[in-house]
Amino acid sequence: MTVVDATFLIDFLRGSAEARARMKAAEEAGEILKVTPVVAYEVLVGAHGRGGRHLQRARELVRALVFLPLGLDGVEEAARAGAELRRRGTPLGPMDTLNAGAALNGGDRMLTKDSDYARNPGLVVESY
Repeated sequence: MTVVDATFLIDFLRGSAEARARMKAAEEAGEILKVTPVVAYEVLVGAHGRGGRHLQRARELVRALVFLPLGLDGVEEAARAGAELRRRGTPLGPMDTLNAGAALNGGDRMLTKDSDYARNPGLVVESY
């Protein structure tokens, strides 16, 4: 399964041909796309700032995805990966580290254009 990052969802909402094609491919294949609370938050913050139809579309999109809870196991995985990245001198921000931890914990890959995710040990990253 696949965890989507905010970059993918924002690109989709903005009409990116690549993001729309990847979403269509997922739908046709019956692929399950997941969203973390952190990603939902990031997308909805921007949508609330724009309001109106933008907010409505963002809400609909987030609700159409499988919500991946970020429980203790995911937080532990994120903390482990975050500590390793710090040790290497290549830390990520806490939100991206939590998203990666949730994906790692579930054995999922991360769908994003954010190349920083690839620094997470063991995380499979897919671009679009």
